[in-house]
Amino acid sequence: MARQREARHKHAEPIVNEFTALCRKRSLGMAGYRDTSSDWKDTPQQLREQVDNYNAMPEAAQRRVLADMKDDPAKAKGMADLLQQRALVRSRDHGLGM
Repeated sequence: MARQREARHKHAEPIVNEFTALCRKRSLGMAGYRDTSSDWKDTPQQLREQVDNYNAMPEAAQRRVLADMKDDPAKAKGMADLLQQRALVRSRDHGLGM
């Protein structure tokens, strides 16, 4: 049981790290993460909502969200899919020189 949990956490760690980095950049208003930024507009609506909801939560609730993502493979996969969609759109835009 502990090994399975450890394996889930290890698998989810890069997903959680990418999500929290996105949240941090958004909360700091970094270039590309403001409402008017094309990179932010290219982010799937569901992911934008999750990022903004996460940033509005108290720290204890944020920790619970991340723990849930680490413990629940379906949640980790859902987040990974959204992050992948964002990466695909951004790579297409950058590939066209936009």
